[in-house]
Amino acid sequence: MALAFLDLEMTGCDPANDRICEVAIHRVVGGEVVDRVVSLIDPGVSVGASVEVHGITDAMLAGAPLLEALSARIGEVLEGAVVIGHAIAFDLAFLRAAVARGELAWAPEVAIDTRGLAQRALRVGSASLAALAQDLALPRPTHRAEPDVLATRALFDAICEVLRPETARHLLLAQDVGGRATLRGDVEATLRDAHAQGRAVRVCYRVPGRRAIEDLFDVWALEPPRVEGWLHDKQVQRALRGDRLLWVEATDEPVARTAPAGWTPTIPRRDV
Repeated sequence: MALAFLDLEMTGCDPANDRICEVAIHRVVGGEVVDRVVSLIDPGVSVGASVEVHGITDAMLAGAPLLEALSARIGEVLEGAVVIGHAIAFDLAFLRAAVARGELAWAPEVAIDTRGLAQRALRVGSASLAALAQDLALPRPTHRAEPDVLATRALFDAICEVLRPETARHLLLAQDVGGRATLRGDVEATLRDAHAQGRAVRVCYRVPGRRAIEDLFDVWALEPPRVEGWLHDKQVQRALRGDRLLWVEATDEPVARTAPAGWTPTIPRRDV
């Protein structure tokens, strides 16, 4: 599966009136960069006060290609890939505005946001790319497009070590929608298999602000995005939210306790 790590620099924060002045996209397959686009872009307007953020000056942009000239290459590098970025909604808004102006042929509709995933997977304070890079000893972002892509790639690797997704697409589909909890497809499949086979699963979950906890878990009821059952070590019945489950692993352990006779799930049959 191809991944496309993307970062843009802009002349301001308003997609309707400001413009893209730098782009970096790394297309990664099997951990290796197989294609890339890295370029300054002539925005057609002055960078103004944004130079204080990224350091790109009007003089640096003199002679740079227009975004229209890079449209085909950007499309090639993004085609068929899962797009990944940090606070990526901001970048996507600028790409869609560029499509509306006829500067790009198309823009991704969805992407994996490492900011949201970091808040889920890692015990962090600030979720800014700079703060995460410092906390995790990652390559330092500089508010230039390619250094920020390199930092985002390293952050994504750190997130995947914790969440253990089968594929990046599982992370894409499991992102929070409108603030609602979600359950990854690969995690749901493992839970359903364990329930059907009468086996415990090993789970790793985190309540925000606390350390991650691992335990064996007997699945009594599954109503995505929640699962309810018995935690072996804690010796307690618990309903776990899908967005707090970092990973789930199948085991050969038999269930320690089945649901009591007449028991009914406490988890609501709706996404909350």
